[in-house]
Amino acid sequence: MIGLILYAVAIYIIGGVAASITYHRMLTHRSIEVIPWFRKLLIILSLPAGTPIQWVGTHRQHHRYTDKLGDPHSPHIHGFWYAHCGWYIGQKNSLVCFIYAIAGPVRMWIDSWWRPRTNQHYNHLAKDIQKDPFCKWISQPLVYTCIMHMYLLILVGFSYYLWGAVGIGVTWLMLVLVYNIGDGVNSFGHLFGTNTHPHSEAKNNRILRYIAFGEGAHSYHHKHPHHTEIKDTDDSIDLGYLCIIFLKRIGLVLKTN
Repeated sequence: MIGLILYAVAIYIIGGVAASITYHRMLTHRSIEVIPWFRKLLIILSLPAGTPIQWVGTHRQHHRYTDKLGDPHSPHIHGFWYAHCGWYIGQKNSLVCFIYAIAGPVRMWIDSWWRPRTNQHYNHLAKDIQKDPFCKWISQPLVYTCIMHMYLLILVGFSYYLWGAVGIGVTWLMLVLVYNIGDGVNSFGHLFGTNTHPHSEAKNNRILRYIAFGEGAHSYHHKHPHHTEIKDTDDSIDLGYLCIIFLKRIGLVLKTN
């Protein structure tokens, strides 16, 4: 049982490190620098969130047109479900989006084909990422699909080998949780909470602040996008930033903003 709990926690931590630290702070806003081999490892672990080129380009577009026409996933423009996860698959149908949101490993399999081939409209905003040979290579559709299939096989195979059907169930639940926490920053994070940024509908959401590795202080982030620490109040905790400080102390992170 302890092993299964640790496995579930590991999936949660990897998901948070992937979206919040790797793709968001390191690649998109360049608020941290890490040593080269560790950078590649972080990117590989982050692939379930999409290709680095597509993710960075889309997020930079989101910052340019936050909650205005041109925002790829604003709930105020496109509705809740499209902003939450429908924009990945081009769907506004709430039932289709809901099924996709709870699909867990099946969603990962769908994304392995879908993510590197769609939503490429804003890749021109990630020219720095395209110039990186590793990011360019791993963002290629065939390469991305193959690695994602291996990723999924390892997760499902490992959990089934050790815990059988219960392991598969925990893997499914944790993938649903991790995916929807990340998606929730785009949906709930622009609908519920307090707003401190006059030019954005992004909110500081107390719940998301703690479960989404600090990303819930979303209004603060839109006001200070290049700050490494995302912290809207003195007593708030940015779990992502705490991870970065730990990685810096052991020499894996070289610089922070």
